[in-house]
Amino acid sequence: MTKGRSGWEITDDGLKATVAFVHVASLTAALANATPVPADTPLPAKPAARKPAVKKPSTKAAPRKPASKAPEGEPGVVLGDQPQSVALAGDFGTVLGALENWDPGHAGVQMVLDAHSGIWKLSAELPAGNYSYKAVANGSWDQNYGAFGFLDGANHEFTHDGGHVTFHYNHATKDVLRGA
Repeated sequence: MTKGRSGWEITDDGLKATVAFVHVASLTAALANATPVPADTPLPAKPAARKPAVKKPSTKAAPRKPASKAPEGEPGVVLGDQPQSVALAGDFGTVLGALENWDPGHAGVQMVLDAHSGIWKLSAELPAGNYSYKAVANGSWDQNYGAFGFLDGANHEFTHDGGHVTFHYNHATKDVLRGA
């Protein structure tokens, strides 16, 4: 089992090991002794889908926030609540024209909302190197989202070979994905 930037992963052999070595002590001993998983060990069955918890309605009437309206010519598209701005504050700010890194107020690190998809985007040319950053909503560090969309979470980190990169921020998940 490994944990990468995109979450936890386990191989089929790792899954089989959880069947073959049911108890922690037996799994630990198998790992320490390099005991192979028996070839005839089946993959475990997938767990049944969990039903979402039913939330009891509040007795207090909460004020309703109006959802964003569908863009003109886009019937049926509702974006939901979006921040006024999203910036990628990180150690590449000066490359994008900021006077200092980690400045969420500079124009060069501001993302642009795609009104059709509801995804914020920023494209940039970055030199080769190791980088870290956070998404900052509404220009305030009070609303900063790190890896996996956690409020005040660990920095997103990545190694870049140099060249074009596009960042995609989804306010529903509060997470940022990168693409070429």
